[in-house]
Amino acid sequence: MKALNEYINKITAITKRTELGEISWQKGSQTTFSWRTTGINDENAVISVQKSRSRIRLGGIVKDRIVYIFQIVLQPKETLVNLSSIEYTNTPLPDVLERLYNAAEYSADKRSIDLFDSILKKNKF
Repeated sequence: MKALNEYINKITAITKRTELGEISWQKGSQTTFSWRTTGINDENAVISVQKSRSRIRLGGIVKDRIVYIFQIVLQPKETLVNLSSIEYTNTPLPDVLERLYNAAEYSADKRSIDLFDSILKKNKF
């Protein structure tokens, strides 16, 4: 993919904004986080990052490996970008996606903790 470096740069920028608390992610499942946003033409988009495990057989040895998937989907269901760390193992993409995943996971957890704190404060705990 010719544009891979551009995607890496943009994913890195999203990660930095997430780490600064400027982007709030939602937990879609145990291993998927999404951010709903709009494009230049007010197109609704969902950006997601997912972590999964796959098994590979190397000779007689079976190994688990972690796979990160990054997607941009225009609503209702047009997939613009679908990047997988498994397809680009010899590039910086796997590390970039892992960092984004960790930042998105923390963002979703922080949002839950903040809500929980507000509930406790309201109920004078």
